[in-house]
Amino acid sequence: MKKGVIYRKPNRFGWINKSDYEEAINNLVEASKQLRPDGNCCIICGDCHQAWECHHNPLVMARKQVKQQNQFRCFHCGGVFSSKNARIHFGTLEEARNPLCVL
Repeated sequence: MKKGVIYRKPNRFGWINKSDYEEAINNLVEASKQLRPDGNCCIICGDCHQAWECHHNPLVMARKQVKQQNQFRCFHCGGVFSSKNARIHFGTLEEARNPLCVL
């Protein structure tokens, strides 16, 4: 299988071209045909998983990116925290203290 559109390097100008969009849209259309477990392999890439969990599905990858942007990792303990829990672990900017795992 060729490298999926989300894994290919952008062209020399860093742009996404029309064929990239067409492939991403096609992947989404194909994924929409496999909304429930059907006993078949992924309709997008052919691996032994379903389209809603496929790392070639642009919607899956976009949602993972958004989730990751709202997480904070502690370099001391390796913990990953949501915004609310990050404030508890790291404190606020005004507090300027060590993380709870170091205290």
